[in-house]
Amino acid sequence: MGDKLLEITTFDFNRWNGSAFVKAPGVFQFTWNEGDVTTFNDDTWTLRTAFDLPGVGGNNTDALGSLDYTMAIVGSSATFKDARLDTATNSNPVSVTKAIAGFGSATAVNNTGSVPASVPLSGTFIQVTDNYTVGTNGILNSFNNTFTQSDTVPGPLPLMGAGIALGFSRKLRSRIKGSAKA
Repeated sequence: MGDKLLEITTFDFNRWNGSAFVKAPGVFQFTWNEGDVTTFNDDTWTLRTAFDLPGVGGNNTDALGSLDYTMAIVGSSATFKDARLDTATNSNPVSVTKAIAGFGSATAVNNTGSVPASVPLSGTFIQVTDNYTVGTNGILNSFNNTFTQSDTVPGPLPLMGAGIALGFSRKLRSRIKGSAKA
């Protein structure tokens, strides 16, 4: 979507059904919130994991799950800027942790509208692992991973190059001035 290539490599979601852990059905939604229509600079991409039946913790045993995926920016001069993680929960205890290979991790615990945890990024390729834990009587409805990027712009002309250009310009003006007198 846009300039993103997303590949979900593995996923494993479990929920307590009252007597045992079973696979939790759900969906992945990948959305693009377009900002400035001329660039991707202020756009956001969100990977939402939503459970058809909420992830529920068992009797003194946590419900566990994970999601592994890669994302790349293709056909663009942009690079990743940051990633945010947040959860939608109905009750405690719930924890979701995002780990991005080479960049660190962020944890969202029972997020209730506070500022989501953020991880600064760079480059055009990331490898992400999300792990969730739902404790006894906890309920997890969904969690979101939101990514922003920034466009790369050329740096300023190096000072040496600028000096050479000014010197050449000065010589050229002197030659033009000299030829006008002749």
